Amino acid sequence: GRDQKTTIGQDQTLDVTRDRFTNVGRHYRLEVTDRRHEYSHTNHDLEVGGHYTQKVQGKVLVEAGESALIHTRNLTLTGSESVVIQGPGGKITIGSGGVTIDSPSIKLNGPVAVSTGAVSQIKTLESAAREGTPLVDICSACGDGA
Repeated sequence: GRDQKTTIGQDQTLDVTRDRFTNVGRHYRLEVTDRRHEYSHTNHDLEVGGHYTQKVQGKVLVEAGESALIHTRNLTLTGSESVVIQGPGGKITIGSGGVTIDSPSIKLNGPVAVSTGAVSQIKTLESAAREGTPLVDICSACGDGA
């Protein structure tokens, strides 16, 4: 016949002493209403010819004993509240209030460009430094400050 349907009232156990191959000509769907557990005693490989999507209602935890590598042309990390990159020497937090780098020391290699968006303030500070003028006018009513 063309179709097969099997109903099992309770449990099913399948023991294959060597290899098992399954070939599906079109769609393959697996629905588990409770917990699903897979265990590979050695390697686990997955290759997808198109796109790969995972949706998780709770948390996602990835633990790797040696290293975790992501290789792609473009990588986007998005957090609706914050994104934290943490290592043994500190962390970088990106949140709604800005970017915080928390580390005992910060080393920047290469040229650094700072842009605050306040061009007039930068020009005033550069001019005061060049001309040796005070940044704030001294108040004559304040006395000599002694």
